[in-house]
Amino acid sequence: MSAEAYKFKVGLFVVGGAALMAVALIWLGASKFFSATNDYVTYINESVQGLDVGSAVKFMGVSVGTTTEIKIAPDGQLVEVRMELQKSFRREPDMLVELAMAGITGMKFIEITRDAEAKLVPLTFPPAGDYIPAKISATQKIFDALSSISDKLMQVDFEGISNETKKTLKTIGDAAERLKYLLAKSETEKSIDEAAATLDEIKALVQSVREEVAGTDMKGTIKEIRQTVFNFNQIFERVDDEVTATLINLRQTTANLSRITERIGQDPAQLFLGLPAPERGGAPKKEDAR
Repeated sequence: MSAEAYKFKVGLFVVGGAALMAVALIWLGASKFFSATNDYVTYINESVQGLDVGSAVKFMGVSVGTTTEIKIAPDGQLVEVRMELQKSFRREPDMLVELAMAGITGMKFIEITRDAEAKLVPLTFPPAGDYIPAKISATQKIFDALSSISDKLMQVDFEGISNETKKTLKTIGDAAERLKYLLAKSETEKSIDEAAATLDEIKALVQSVREEVAGTDMKGTIKEIRQTVFNFNQIFERVDDEVTATLINLRQTTANLSRITERIGQDPAQLFLGLPAPERGGAPKKEDAR
């Protein structure tokens, strides 16, 4: 082989390799550009135990994508979840995401829902990419409701109200005893004047009690506590519905397992060979010898 032919082949190999590398790089970039999916990100404020990379993303029970990455958010408090959704899926402004259970296995998936009045997970940093907000979980709502009730109760100075009321009631009792004593005496003009003065004192004390109680805004506080308890009950009703649905799935799964176990008990060969169960009525008849 001549030197020129050798150099030509080496040059052809180098040029061909460079061309293949350029084509590969262009293809990788183009595949991303022409991909049939769109990337989205969300931030969740609860444990994602049971959610893995590759877990389904569903809308109204229909799979529309997969989970591609799960990591701690920049604030160190939330969980960042990245998703790939089909381009045919149309994202609307009122769409939110939440974690959902996949039966009784403990596995989770991302459920996209619509709820314009739902409380959203607050962010203290700008989202990295196309962002779909996440709903605050039912568990977090329960803790928030309990915390709100506790805060409202802590704002009420029960000890101060109790002490002031005890003092005022004792003073009213003493004034009543004085009035009783004055009325038992001879009805002189002086006694009547003293009785009238005592009645005025009782009225003033009663008015003082009213002002003391009104100053604590008890009506407003009790109203807020009642509203918080009402919201708390609604959250528990929603959680109860989810538990009921899970129990129904558990019963169905148990029934299916019972049927499978019964069939395997009748014919163990089905477990290993996948053979159909023999027909009842004994062994198959042999053909008549001719």
